[in-house]
Amino acid sequence: MPSSSSSPYTVTAANKARARTAGLWLGSILVIAATLGVLAWLAWAKYSEIVQAMNSPPPPQPSSVVGIQSVGSITWRNSTGSTGTILAPRSITVNNELPGTVLEVLFEPGTTVEEGSILLKQDAAVEQAQKKAAMAREQFAISALNRSRKLAESDAIAVTELEELESRWR
Repeated sequence: MPSSSSSPYTVTAANKARARTAGLWLGSILVIAATLGVLAWLAWAKYSEIVQAMNSPPPPQPSSVVGIQSVGSITWRNSTGSTGTILAPRSITVNNELPGTVLEVLFEPGTTVEEGSILLKQDAAVEQAQKKAAMAREQFAISALNRSRKLAESDAIAVTELEELESRWR
């Protein structure tokens, strides 16, 4: 009597594992084949649509709406009004030759002015202060020169020193 373990139909753990692996392989192959079949069918369907579209006539052009208007004559004006700027053939640009602040403008743009007219008044406070300082220095120099002349008369300073002061004064 043959032993039950040597029969090819005997269920063992190894046979179960082989059957499971074979089943997995068979299932995977069937899924891949089904996927390839679906992709092939989709490709064939798309190709058929493209061929049919290429063989069919082009679609008709949409109709256009055309308006009709009667022609008539109208009267145009002989002249028209416009807005713009007129430039004078002779004009000048006014600017100050000395630095400073302009206090007052004594003319309106576009008006005619006479030669020698005062057009602008400038702030001269700085220049007036400088003039007063210069006049004070002049008075001081005159009094110093007069003192030196008196001192030179009494031989308190040398004549060359007096001549030097007088040359600076000139």
